[in-house]
Amino acid sequence: MLSSLTQISLCLLAAAFLSAAPALAAEKAPAPAQTVSAGYSGNVKTRVFHASGCRYFQCKSCTVHFNSAEEARSGGYKPCKRCIK
Repeated sequence: MLSSLTQISLCLLAAAFLSAAPALAAEKAPAPAQTVSAGYSGNVKTRVFHASGCRYFQCKSCTVHFNSAEEARSGGYKPCKRCIK
């Protein structure tokens, strides 16, 4: 059996942990990613652009967005060989 002092200490420790848990979870939650559902995205590292249906459309380096393939090409981007034929 645990002594009453040990039981009280464990209860206080558990209460402190439970009250801090939501704040810790909120700090570590990543910000929601921006989603773009239409147009084209350009990869700034490879200078390749992807159509909205491409699996590479929302890659980490695809941070430039275009309204048309012509706009992407005039910006110096090449079309993705997988999604733009």
